[in-house]
Amino acid sequence: MRKIFTLLVMLISLGLTSEIIATNNQVVAKSTGCTSIDGKGVATFVVTSPQAQVCDLSFLMMPGEYADGSFTSVTLKVNGVTLPNPITFSTYGWQSANTTGNAVSLNKGDNTIQFISGRDDVPVIKHFKVRDKIRDLSKIIVQDSQIYNKSIDIESLSQKTIMQNSYHSALPFIDSLSYGYSLDHPYSYTTYIPISLSDTTWLSLYAPTANDPMFGPYESKVEYTAYIFNEDCSYSESVSTSEKYIYWQDYILPGNYYVLLEAVNDFGYVTLRINSTIYKWCYASGVTFNTSYNYSGNYIVEGNYNIFTTNQKSKDDDIVADPMLWLKKKISNEKYIISSYNNNSVIPSDFEWDNNARLRFYIPYGSTIGNTPSYSVLLSSANPENVSNEETCNIYYSGLKGVDSASIVLKKFPNLKYQDAIESSIFSENYNCIAWSVGITYQNLWPSPAVGSNNILWFDSLYNNQPVHSHDKIFYRPTPLKRYTRDGADMTNAVVALWGIIQPSGDTLFTHASIRNNIYDDVPHGYDWESKMGSQDYRIFHPRDALMGNDSIAGYGEIVAYYKPQDYSVYLSKGIEESIDDSVIIMETIRLLDDELDIIESIKNSIPLIQKNEFEMLYKDWELYVEKYKYSANLWKYKECEQYSELLTYMLNVNNGEYLAYSNFIKGDFKAIILIYDFSRTSSNAKKEWNNIFYNPQNNSVIRTQESEVNLFIKNMINYNNIEIYERTEIYGDADRFNVTTSNNTIRIVIKIEEMSTYSINIVDLRTNSFVKTIVPETKVQAGEYEHSINVPNGNYVVAYYLNGSINTKKVMVK
Repeated sequence: MRKIFTLLVMLISLGLTSEIIATNNQVVAKSTGCTSIDGKGVATFVVTSPQAQVCDLSFLMMPGEYADGSFTSVTLKVNGVTLPNPITFSTYGWQSANTTGNAVSLNKGDNTIQFISGRDDVPVIKHFKVRDKIRDLSKIIVQDSQIYNKSIDIESLSQKTIMQNSYHSALPFIDSLSYGYSLDHPYSYTTYIPISLSDTTWLSLYAPTANDPMFGPYESKVEYTAYIFNEDCSYSESVSTSEKYIYWQDYILPGNYYVLLEAVNDFGYVTLRINSTIYKWCYASGVTFNTSYNYSGNYIVEGNYNIFTTNQKSKDDDIVADPMLWLKKKISNEKYIISSYNNNSVIPSDFEWDNNARLRFYIPYGSTIGNTPSYSVLLSSANPENVSNEETCNIYYSGLKGVDSASIVLKKFPNLKYQDAIESSIFSENYNCIAWSVGITYQNLWPSPAVGSNNILWFDSLYNNQPVHSHDKIFYRPTPLKRYTRDGADMTNAVVALWGIIQPSGDTLFTHASIRNNIYDDVPHGYDWESKMGSQDYRIFHPRDALMGNDSIAGYGEIVAYYKPQDYSVYLSKGIEESIDDSVIIMETIRLLDDELDIIESIKNSIPLIQKNEFEMLYKDWELYVEKYKYSANLWKYKECEQYSELLTYMLNVNNGEYLAYSNFIKGDFKAIILIYDFSRTSSNAKKEWNNIFYNPQNNSVIRTQESEVNLFIKNMINYNNIEIYERTEIYGDADRFNVTTSNNTIRIVIKIEEMSTYSINIVDLRTNSFVKTIVPETKVQAGEYEHSINVPNGNYVVAYYLNGSINTKKVMVK
């Protein structure tokens, strides 16, 4: 990044005495007064530089106007060396100028800089700046190679350097599920010229070249695109330079129009004539990014987009960061127009957007031309003094449409404004707000009924990485995750807010947890706070107090406790995703196999149709009740109604009725886990399987999703019903001494026994779940090789071989 030193030199009069005008840690500038040399006005400054450097100068100047209609021009002399290109002006008023194209060499120590007028008037100057001259990209690569003393990917480094210098480029986004963000991204001012037309007339744009005798040295320094549009973008056009030349005109209606400049490659200064007015030293920059990608790199379907900036930072205390966002619509392979621009000022919001920019717009389905998205966004600064490329901000995009269309969100949270709910994640039932507040997305978390929903110590233990009873299991939060504490936490330093409703008894019924973007937080969370909306919906960004309400139907109550990082060193530990990527944590995923799915479907189909229909009708009645509690973090709250009691009772009275719940669960209806749990309490075997899965402590280095745990329970229950033989080949040994082959509807089994042993062989038909046969009853035999065979119909089978209490299984297909 280039360093900018603002010197704030104000030249007041000819009699100004020598004094220090401005200082900083690097440079001291003094005005030594004004004088006349050879009949020409001269303003002189002494700049003390800490090192020899080649730099640019930029400043604001008020040119004088002469009787012949011309204006002041100035020549710069640095340490007695006259710069070759004078600077001229064609309009009156404060105007920016710089020495781009002139090499300004400063010595270490004092340097004399003179502004020499073309006539006898003294140049009037303010906001005089000294800055590092833009370095050649190839030199930057060489320098960086020397600094790091290692092999560098030139293409990658070139792209990195371009991004750091805010050249026109594609903006790199880091994706988090369904929203993207780019942190501390540089941007700079790009010229934005208002034009008012009182009559229908021609509007023309003309850009001079080096061969233009009227403009001479003031031709454009870079290639650029000029966008012409009115206030509501109902009229929008664009034209680009070719060899730094532009000529465009159109016959347009009266009104207020704007011309926006965007650099095509490098940023720099350009000259433009709009009708009869000449605009010189117009700065053009550009950072453009596409909007139509989702987190997997595919094009997003139609929907409402939110793109916004946060956390502006300035390298110059005298310049206020003020980003702007311009939505560009592609209308051909080579042409974009402006279709919208920063509209945060007209959006009702409870968040102090201040100088942040925000765009909200609709993208229709299939918005691409060729392989390129039809919409992109230009990031720039609204501050005409910011030409430094040292302003930075965070940029977010969200391309989902659920919150925009789900009016239930607004009914549930009366204090949440429609425009303030910006989605940050796709729909998911795999985790709730409490889980998200501790950084996991594979588990719903809530105090078990025995603990109660009003026990603050449960939350203290959870956030301190201690084991807790959640729903009906023991949950161990992975140790690499951050630890939080209530001690010393308040709204200024907290990263977690715990919500609750104060009861008449004085107890607090906890309801929700939110997380925020905080200086200690290494995961960005949008423009303010973020919440997972219960167990059944999206995550959203929202203002801190927007979820307030007076009961669990209309809000989460109020914030009743805050948590902050317990210590910074622990806070910097790895997050769950990074730990999985680095194999510090192993995510164990358990899925039902095709054969197991066949069993579930087969048993479900064997249930009489009238019973299945009655179950589904009762299930829908329960869903209607659950809908009003869909944003509750307490999944077990879904049981607190007559509809559920009636549904559960009916399911338990249907033979194999649990398979109806299994079927709903594997089709993606997560709340069916409640029915499956209550079924597990109905028999000692089912309860044992459930407790073995959910209550056995797991090593913190191995975790399962809640979906995997339920899948494992279903898998084990199928195993139990089928002589407990399923999927245990990986657990028990001696598989190489147990060989199974098939031919002509015959299963042939060969076993090798090395010493006197007891064994038996069973076979199970997986598809019908009805053909179970013992091939060999439990038999004690001498060492040797034994062969058995059985004729069976076509189908899928499991052969189970028991040897001295251990078991091996083989799955085979018979044709």
